[in-house]
Amino acid sequence: MSSPRAAVRAIRRAAPALIPALLLSACGGGGPAPEPAQPGGETVGTVSVEISNSSDRELSIASWNEFGQRGRLGVVRPHSNRRFEIPVPGIVEMALEIRIERGPRCITDFVTVGPGDRMPAFMVPPDIGSIQADCG
Repeated sequence: MSSPRAAVRAIRRAAPALIPALLLSACGGGGPAPEPAQPGGETVGTVSVEISNSSDRELSIASWNEFGQRGRLGVVRPHSNRRFEIPVPGIVEMALEIRIERGPRCITDFVTVGPGDRMPAFMVPPDIGSIQADCG
């Protein structure tokens, strides 16, 4: 068996080689975090959202970002689901606008999202005609 002093000496000799390895492993290696987006910024990725339409009405979907820019995403037919990929220039505040055929226009709360994120799913109930104009 080796003595405690020998163990301490071995650790001291190995420490200079271990410190850089520990520091590098603590850096994560996942690349830099996305920067907050700027108005009109270049697209760096997408955010996905799924819309589930249980109603008899067609839905027109658009996205809004914190800079007031609106992007039309498409249509969700009655009794169907659809996933949209929304281009984003980094980390942004984003909301969805849902225009209900023969009904109100709904705007969700803004959420903070970045490239690769998923927005909370939006589900339209079968009784959409009874929802008030603010969809609240």
